[in-house]
Amino acid sequence: MSQAKLRMGVIGLGIGRGHVECLLSDERVQLTAIGENALKLRRDGQPTEEFVARTGAKLYRDAVEMINSGDIDAVSLAVTPKHRLVLLEAAARRGLPVLMEKPMAATLDDAIVMARIIRESGIFFMMEYPMRYSPPMVKLRELIDSGVVGPVLSVNAELQTGWNPPEGHWAWDPANGNGLLNEAIIHLYDSANYICGNPVEVYAVGRHYFGKTALEDSAVLTIKYENGAVAVLNGGGLGTNAMAAEPMSMHVFGEKGEAIVTGRDWQYKAINFAARTDQAPTMIAWDVPPRFQLMRYNLREFVSCLINKQPTACGLVAGLKAQCVVEAMKESIRTGQVAKVKSVAEFTA
Repeated sequence: MSQAKLRMGVIGLGIGRGHVECLLSDERVQLTAIGENALKLRRDGQPTEEFVARTGAKLYRDAVEMINSGDIDAVSLAVTPKHRLVLLEAAARRGLPVLMEKPMAATLDDAIVMARIIRESGIFFMMEYPMRYSPPMVKLRELIDSGVVGPVLSVNAELQTGWNPPEGHWAWDPANGNGLLNEAIIHLYDSANYICGNPVEVYAVGRHYFGKTALEDSAVLTIKYENGAVAVLNGGGLGTNAMAAEPMSMHVFGEKGEAIVTGRDWQYKAINFAARTDQAPTMIAWDVPPRFQLMRYNLREFVSCLINKQPTACGLVAGLKAQCVVEAMKESIRTGQVAKVKSVAEFTA
C-alpha cells in the first residue's frame, strides 16, 4: 500500500465506536472514513456528525459509496450481521481487506456464502474476536504451546453475562443476530476453539429462561475436539449487571500443568498457572482497556498483518469454525442428542 499510513474506514457506530477510538490511538493508521446511517445515534451526548467531526474522518451515509470512494485501504464492518453481505461483496470487488465483527453471520449457510466471496476474491479477511487477543489468553496459549501446561486435556469456561436483550431486539431476529448465543456468547466458543483446536462433536442443553423468545438465551455444552480435548462451556444471559459476568473464566487442565484466566465485563485480566512440578502457582495481572476499547489488541493485529503482509490466525477458518459450533449446539438442544460439528475444510477447499 502506497500510503505512509494505513487508511482505515469503519462502518457502524454501535460497537464500532470502540473500533474508531482504538484506531485513533494507533500511530500507523489514518482514520479517513466512517459510515453510519443512524441519524440520531449519539456518543457522549453528541450527534453522529459531531462525533465523526471530532475524529477528522469523512462521514458517509452510504456505506457502499464509502467502500467505493477510494478513501480507504481497509475497512472494519461493525454493523449487525444482516447488513454485512452487501458490504463484504462491495469490499471484495475493490480488493479491500476486511475486519468483521462477530459473529460471521446469522447462520452457517450465510457464512458459507460469505466464505465463497472471500475465497474467490482473495481479500485479506479477519474476524473480530478480541478475547483471544487479550494478554492473559495470549499467555495461556503460550503456556500450552510451550509445554508448560499443554497439551490440553480438558477445559471448563463460562460467560454468563447480564446482557439479555429484550424481546424485539435485533439480536433475536433469526436473520440478524439469531439469538444471544450466536450474537454474543459465540466469543466463548471461539475462545475454546483457539485453545483446543478443531471441534468434532457437541452435546448441549439450553433454553430461553427469560421472556418468550423462541431462541435460547443460555446453554451448557460439551465439545469434543479432534485431538481428544474436551471443553465444558456455560454461556448465556443469566448473569446480573451488578456482577458484570464476574468471574468470567477459562480453566485449562493439561498434561504438564494447569492454568486459569479470569476477568469481568467481557475482558480477561489475569492468569494463574502452575506446572505439575511447581510448589506454588504464578499469577500475572494486566490493566484492561476501557470497556468499549476491548478490541484494542486484535485491531492492532489486523493493522500489523496488513502492513507486514502476514496471515492471521483469526481469519475465515476461525469464523466458520465458531459458526459450526453454534449450528451443532442448536441441533443438539433441539434433538437431545450429540451433534456432529461440520468440518470447515468442506467450505474452504
